[in-house]
Amino acid sequence: MKNNSSQGLLSKLWTGFTDSLIDECLEADLRHPGSDAEEGEISFYRHSKGFHSFLIELPGSLDLPSGAGLSVFVDDERLRDLVYEGEKIRLRVSSRDESSLPEARVGDVAEVRHGDDVLLSGVFEED
Repeated sequence: MKNNSSQGLLSKLWTGFTDSLIDECLEADLRHPGSDAEEGEISFYRHSKGFHSFLIELPGSLDLPSGAGLSVFVDDERLRDLVYEGEKIRLRVSSRDESSLPEARVGDVAEVRHGDDVLLSGVFEED
């Protein structure tokens, strides 16, 4: 006879595995305007279970004071507001948690803004 707790664990592991299957991955390498040096990245994932997610990775070397507000946009649609604390930012957001999360397509522009100033930008491309 199987233990119910081990069946529950196996079910959770299987669900986690199938939720992580990715049908599409796009990446936008972020650069300062006029620079060729990559300073961060935003990745877009379309999951086989019908939801999508973003992984936002920003450097800790932005020329901003601690506590400064940042906004991340995908094709002029707000993805997320963040507070910069002078450290590297790594954040995953999913449409499973936020139904109004935008999607990305090849050629869409990703921007990180402080007020009206574009600090970093990049174009989504297939990974």
